[in-house]
Amino acid sequence: MGRFLVLSMFILLLCLLAGLSPRKALMVCITMAAWTGIVVALMWITILPRTYARDLGQWENGDPAVRDWYKGLKQPAYPEYSCCEEADAYWCDDIHVRDGETYCRITDTRPDAELGRAHVDNGNVYRIPPNKLKWDSGNPTGHSVIFLDSGSAVVCFVPNLDM
Repeated sequence: MGRFLVLSMFILLLCLLAGLSPRKALMVCITMAAWTGIVVALMWITILPRTYARDLGQWENGDPAVRDWYKGLKQPAYPEYSCCEEADAYWCDDIHVRDGETYCRITDTRPDAELGRAHVDNGNVYRIPPNKLKWDSGNPTGHSVIFLDSGSAVVCFVPNLDM
């Protein structure tokens, strides 16, 4: 923010030295600030869908096929981005539909510390947005799996079709 203020003051000074009236010079700075805000907002919009997976080595002793399945999952709405990996996944086997919306309740009793993931209470219920439902990759885990970002927003939901 400090650099932006210094840059704005510099441009204001240049505008005044170029012979613009103080009002016009101020309008140039305000316009520049508005365009900067728009550029920053567009950058956030393009970066926001990305979710960064974290593999801290805690999965090395797991089934390689399941580990590869986790690593290969892509978000339905943003197929160029990962659903994340096992450290962002929670079993969510209690699925129900209410008023046309899909919900799932966390049923994962595995210890969070060993999995390197944030704690989410068993029993927490999440609404699954339709654009987060993933049907095309199978599911070798034996559980429906919900992927949550660090703010507990749903990134992907992969149902267990064998239930």
